Amino acid sequence: MNMARAPECPRCGRHTIVQQSESRWTCLNCNFSKDLSKPRSEESESSGFFTAVLLAGVLVAVMVEVAQGAPVSDRSVSIDPWTTPALTIGQISVSIDR
Repeated sequence: MNMARAPECPRCGRHTIVQQSESRWTCLNCNFSKDLSKPRSEESESSGFFTAVLLAGVLVAVMVEVAQGAPVSDRSVSIDPWTTPALTIGQISVSIDR
């Protein structure tokens, strides 16, 4: 005689799952219960939304950090061509010879 074995409980691992109603299954050992009438897509949609929000937040944080850490132009150093000394031909040739 072939006896059907009870499914394994995902929480405790024992084969003590019983069907309480058309869609509800419960473990007699640890009282784990699951309603199988709800499709899994509802659960994954909420986790997918959470993942998208988390990734968007990380992207914004990285963009802000890059924008604050690397200035586009440094205006604290100004080069004025009228007051900045220029190199002479002699100074250039000496630095090339070295």
